[in-house]
Amino acid sequence: MMMMKCIRLLSCYLKIFTFEGRKLNFIDTYTGDETIRVLNETTEIAVILLDVVMESKVAGLEVVDYIRKIQENHMIRIILRTGQPGEAPENKVIADYDINDYR
Repeated sequence: MMMMKCIRLLSCYLKIFTFEGRKLNFIDTYTGDETIRVLNETTEIAVILLDVVMESKVAGLEVVDYIRKIQENHMIRIILRTGQPGEAPENKVIADYDINDYR
């Protein structure tokens, strides 16, 4: 719940940001399956702020696997977030997954 509040706060701050004259658009998802569905329907996603723990302790990591291995998409920047670092230790996650940041 705390992670969701942090991500919502960040998106509120970034709504006023523009890049190359374009505003940012935020898409909220709450489960791994919902995230995968949106990824399949939307091609213009540049960055994902992804919680490791969603409906399961590894749902976020399963989404990363889907993006990198099934979609073979290495262009999307993935920033993993977690409020429960013991569930996905940082060193292991960085070594095992193609992510761009882990906080």
